Amino acid sequence: MYKKLVKSIIICVSVVFFTLMIGYITYFATVNVINRSVTKNLNSAEAVASQTTPGMQEAIPSSTPGNEQYYLARLNGNSIEIYLCSNTDSAKAAEKFLYSFKVYASDIPDDDILNLTRGIIFKTKEELASFEEDYNS
Repeated sequence: MYKKLVKSIIICVSVVFFTLMIGYITYFATVNVINRSVTKNLNSAEAVASQTTPGMQEAIPSSTPGNEQYYLARLNGNSIEIYLCSNTDSAKAAEKFLYSFKVYASDIPDDDILNLTRGIIFKTKEELASFEEDYNS
């Protein structure tokens, strides 16, 4: 009787252990495939953006006078980074990193991924706040 009980406990524990191991392996394999897919899509969007997008200076509105500040949102992996930029008279615009927030790239439409890869410009804090509400809710 005692041997039978110990044997059935060992079998039950073994079955549960192997079931959990198969579940973990399946989970990590699925996450790996999804991450590769997202990275592949982002890389292809970056390649298209680098071929079709004008340089950063051309993306900045030309109607802005000498030293105006604006915000720039740019996709970097699984987060959107926000920069404070100033359009100076010099040849290069100055960018200062402010913060970033996590997003799921699978939830973002392809057109938005392409635009975020290029960088989206917001002239006011209100425009930026409205944009963030769309991706944080």
